[in-house]
Amino acid sequence: MKKIYMLVAAAMMAACASAQVEEVLDLSEGSFTFTGEMWAETYNEEKPAIEVAPFSLSHLTSGDSWGGSYWDGFTICKSANNTEGGMAHQWSNMAGGGIGSVSESGSVTVDANAPYVLAYFVNWFGNENCTVSFTDGQKREAVGMYVVNTPYAYFSCLNGEAPARAFDVEGDSFTITAHGVNGTTETEATLELVGYHNGTLSAVNDWTWWDLSGLGQVDKIYFTMNSTDTGSWGINTPTYFAMDRLTVKPVTTAITDVAADREVASCSFVDMAGRVSAQPHNGLNIVVTRYTDGTQKTTKVVF
Repeated sequence: MKKIYMLVAAAMMAACASAQVEEVLDLSEGSFTFTGEMWAETYNEEKPAIEVAPFSLSHLTSGDSWGGSYWDGFTICKSANNTEGGMAHQWSNMAGGGIGSVSESGSVTVDANAPYVLAYFVNWFGNENCTVSFTDGQKREAVGMYVVNTPYAYFSCLNGEAPARAFDVEGDSFTITAHGVNGTTETEATLELVGYHNGTLSAVNDWTWWDLSGLGQVDKIYFTMNSTDTGSWGINTPTYFAMDRLTVKPVTTAITDVAADREVASCSFVDMAGRVSAQPHNGLNIVVTRYTDGTQKTTKVVF
């Protein structure tokens, strides 16, 4: 009998390991209306988050749009404009649209009508106004996302636009940092969006994959920005970036319960002392299986 329990448990664990599916932020699954190039709710103070399950993106974290003249955090945009135009072109990105498709080789096709996420980082209310969390409250493993400059930020670095100056000093740099928060632990990954090195200006002006797997397991990810061009009021470079197809993986992967024809959301293991773990304990375990329909079942397994 013990051997049977062990075989069943091994099969369960193998299925969990092999069935891990990536979750991608797909804006086509949301319901968004647009006013011109921007999401119609960008200045709506009653919208503290943009939710496309399982992702929740912070929006207007100050709670005040100052009469429809201010926003921060994330919004959704559609624009093919990648020309210079200052703040008037704040809704655009340098790629000229969102991602239409990605080939198996990683080649990106841009679609002028595809929506994408636009972020505006400010630290007046703390560093976490650009935060991605998860609607189910569960941890995820970070995978990566596509990122690109906005015309407002890039042309400010190229030509200067008050109060920003042109990047013409060796070592000038405009960066984005992703912070992965897992309980009290925080990990970071940094990407340079614009840099002036060896007398040459370089920039991320095409949709570029940013590997975030080094962040590991996260409860949330928040983004901050930095620049060598700063003044008495902080960063002079416009702190905007565009992102698409943020990708994560569930820590405990959903599998299919064939007998019940329903999907398993998570498995946890409880030993005789009441200790709960995502991995089995030695000896007798109570396996708690939770399903996406809200039901659960318990079984006893010896490891």
